[in-house]
Amino acid sequence: MRRAGLVAALGALAALGLLGAGDGVRVLDAFEDLSVWRAAPADGVALTLSAASRASGRALAMDFDFGGRGGYAAARRPIEVTFPENYEIAFDVRGRGSSNVLEIKFVDASGDNVWWIRRPDFTPPTEWTRLSFKRRHVRFAWGPLGQQEGGAPPLTRAAFLELVVAAAEGGAGRLEIDDLTLTALAPERPYTGPPSASAGASAPGHEATRALDGRAETAWRSGPAPHTRLDIDFGERRELGGLSLLWEPGRRARRFELRGSRDGKEWTRLSTISAGGGLRDELFLPETDVRFLRLDLQEPEGAQGFGLAEIEVRPLSAGESVNAFFLEAAKAAPRGAYPRGFSGEQVYWTVAGVDGDAEEVLVSEDGALEPGERSFSIEPFLWSEGKLWSWADVTSSQSLAEGHLPIPSVSWAGAPLTLEVTVVVEGAPGVATARARYRVTNASDRRRTGRLFLAVRPFLVNPPTQFLNVGGGAVAIRTIAGSPSSVDVDGRRTLRVETPAAAFGASPFEGGLLTEVLAQGRVPGPTRVDDAFGYASGALAWELDLPAGAGREI
Repeated sequence: MRRAGLVAALGALAALGLLGAGDGVRVLDAFEDLSVWRAAPADGVALTLSAASRASGRALAMDFDFGGRGGYAAARRPIEVTFPENYEIAFDVRGRGSSNVLEIKFVDASGDNVWWIRRPDFTPPTEWTRLSFKRRHVRFAWGPLGQQEGGAPPLTRAAFLELVVAAAEGGAGRLEIDDLTLTALAPERPYTGPPSASAGASAPGHEATRALDGRAETAWRSGPAPHTRLDIDFGERRELGGLSLLWEPGRRARRFELRGSRDGKEWTRLSTISAGGGLRDELFLPETDVRFLRLDLQEPEGAQGFGLAEIEVRPLSAGESVNAFFLEAAKAAPRGAYPRGFSGEQVYWTVAGVDGDAEEVLVSEDGALEPGERSFSIEPFLWSEGKLWSWADVTSSQSLAEGHLPIPSVSWAGAPLTLEVTVVVEGAPGVATARARYRVTNASDRRRTGRLFLAVRPFLVNPPTQFLNVGGGAVAIRTIAGSPSSVDVDGRRTLRVETPAAAFGASPFEGGLLTEVLAQGRVPGPTRVDDAFGYASGALAWELDLPAGAGREI
């Protein structure tokens, strides 16, 4: 509670639905009276509601425990509120726990139609933090209204409010919430200006607008100075969700900082890259509202200076979630650089596990493995005849051992070398071990060489389109460290390599696409990385030298 007595008074009026669209800030709940709230968790999920204290009063505390399973922990109360044409919903939050999904649900008087705000990948901040959401973040979730022609209408009235933590990583945790407000805003006006009104550089070089013309074959180039500044003016304030920087080969910036401003005077740091390495840098910029952007470029890759072939503005929707960000990034990447689910294609998978165990291994139709629930993926690649072969370059087929046993295999055909991935899980529930065998075969009539790469990536076999119960798509890898015989991911899971690899290497997200490195027939240089963004990757490599008709098992 931040506004003491006024908050309490307005909160009572809001609960009665007495505040209209022109009243400005309305307090939906000051959390001084918690008797209106009740716990409504899913079966098997523990949830306790209580009062939390802060300097200005009380807050709602939600102590939850998913008990090693999925589901949700929901706090629910009746509320009568009419929403203005455009608005912002905001509240204070702090807590502890793993990364899960934060949801705010509004239910109509029938109890059947639900609108929601979803915040995937939400890790509770340890200090009080103000979160805010615009009208565009409120989506229709489900209900009979969705069946009518033209779909469900926007949210205009609500009779019930729910605050929900839905399982992603799961576990136990605590969420404290206070000062829930609804603020009327001016009607949204979409940006209608050109992609860029003007651009300029602080150092001599080619005309800066060459990086903003929508043509990758043209480029802005700086002089040979080790530090250059590039300014962009959109001509008016613009909301964006990300930025993509396409560099000229040999002219990348190893380090740079992106700042934004609404007036050209006050600047806010938006992103910092300290170890750039890819030809394309994807920057996650959720809820960014600026007129000006400023790139401070440092340490050019070559002696000739910096070269930007294109600066692409990602839509506001790309910043709605990490999954949305990666889905947008995958559009600009070659097919196969990301798992199939990020390429807008349906991906099928099966499970391997021990009956009665709490976890299973997911095996995708393309041979990627998810070793445990919301862990990471192990994705195979072949490198042969100077080319990297991914799921997008081969024909995959799937089978079960002896046609019916729960031992799944995926086979690749169409590359110079064939690949078969087989997974078997052994042991008792709770202490089972999953073993994966990779068999590479040279089916040709001559000797072939190459490499097998197994990439440990921050993506799940469960695709990003899956969001109910256990969400799919991207998953954080903050620290990855390994050697030719083992790989440790976030100190939580270790891969044991029974056939030692020739090499292991890891890369932070800002180091560029892992597949760009693998396409050179090598793994990244570092054997450990700590990724500030939280989406690191790594890869194991085995050398292959196979006579005609020979194979090798790993």
